[in-house]
Amino acid sequence: MKVRGATKAPDYSFRLSGGKRLFFVEAKKPSVQVRDEIHPSYQVRRYGWSAKLPVSIITDFEEFSVYDCTKKPHPNDRASVARINYLTYKDYLNEFDFLWSTFSKEHVLKGSFDKFIQSDKNKKGTTTVDKEFLQSLDGWRTLLALSISKNNRNLDEDELNFVVQSTIDRIIFLRIAEDRGIETSCVELKNALLQEDYYRNLLTSFRQADDKYNSGLFDFRKDRISSGITVENKVVKKIINELYYPESPYEFAVLPCGILWKRLRTVSWKGHTD
Repeated sequence: MKVRGATKAPDYSFRLSGGKRLFFVEAKKPSVQVRDEIHPSYQVRRYGWSAKLPVSIITDFEEFSVYDCTKKPHPNDRASVARINYLTYKDYLNEFDFLWSTFSKEHVLKGSFDKFIQSDKNKKGTTTVDKEFLQSLDGWRTLLALSISKNNRNLDEDELNFVVQSTIDRIIFLRIAEDRGIETSCVELKNALLQEDYYRNLLTSFRQADDKYNSGLFDFRKDRISSGITVENKVVKKIINELYYPESPYEFAVLPCGILWKRLRTVSWKGHTD
């Protein structure tokens, strides 16, 4: 996937002919130490976990690692965390039956991959990406609501609920579009943190998005509240930083759209349903 001239991961996505995605493969340079380096393992686990895939693979041919992607990744996890199998090129002949019977097209079509996933005793998944994303959204809503409520005493409960939900929706929409290479004209969200009033900088990005998309999400002719409020820099910074690598465990380029929009629209501040 090419975005703005650069390669966006994952490098390879293996699918059935019907389109169902099975696993990702990250192809690294031989200079990368697959067994011990934290970044490659965290990277592929983020992709697999965000896409709700059971396993994914890192290889530079010299080394070959299979990772359990049902466990939430953390940036400080050792490379060995959630690793199911590790081989080097010296092992390929001895382990050929395992590789071929698990990952070859012929055997995958016969159900070998599904059997491998079901039988692997090392896979002990934790919280799913669905639940984690909902928890993150609730945390961001709470932070935003407390800041807006404290600094904008004139708002009633309905107005507070509206501005919190609208701001979260707009931020997430732009973050998704950014990571998927759809949004290139508006300023990246993290650039809002470069100077002065972070929330005012966000509003500038929202207005640019309104000019481009002409949708209700960014319509400030109907939204008379968002432009007039104050939000603390530290709150905006925390929310945005948690949407980007390495703090974010979510890879929005592969996170299923169903998760994103169902979670955004079904829960709002204080339990109100949109």
